[in-house]
Amino acid sequence: MKQFLLGVLAVVFAVTLGGCFGDPVKSDIEKYLEVDSKVAEKYNPQIMADFQRRANSAKSPQEASVVMNEFKVLLEDARKSFEELKPKSKEMQEHVGTIDGAFGLMIKGFTNLDEAIQTDNQNLAIEALQDVMKAATDVESAEDAIVKLANEKGMKVERRR
Repeated sequence: MKQFLLGVLAVVFAVTLGGCFGDPVKSDIEKYLEVDSKVAEKYNPQIMADFQRRANSAKSPQEASVVMNEFKVLLEDARKSFEELKPKSKEMQEHVGTIDGAFGLMIKGFTNLDEAIQTDNQNLAIEALQDVMKAATDVESAEDAIVKLANEKGMKVERRR
């Protein structure tokens, strides 16, 4: 009877704890998708279009600086959201690390672009825009890799465009 109870207890523990020992990659992807969705909702295309409109219509370097600094605050907030993920799987650590690095590069790019506008430094402006473009490409590549990984895990995830 003791053996039977121990066997039943083992099965109960296995079923109860089964969720805790699931696929860490899938769990990390689910957490990433949740954060990504919240960030996308918070910084919707209308907000981004408004920043672009304001930056394009700035009448002075000071006005452009105000807009860029406000945009950097948004980028820093988004970066913080992704930093808080702390994935357990090596695959997602790499992808989230790429996204974090890209946000850092993007923030640096906008900081340098602001300086370039203030000082009328065209070379710095070109470098800053290259950094921003590289950062955007890095984020897109990492997101594509996450979608691919999710689909390999049977999660049926589509890339948001």
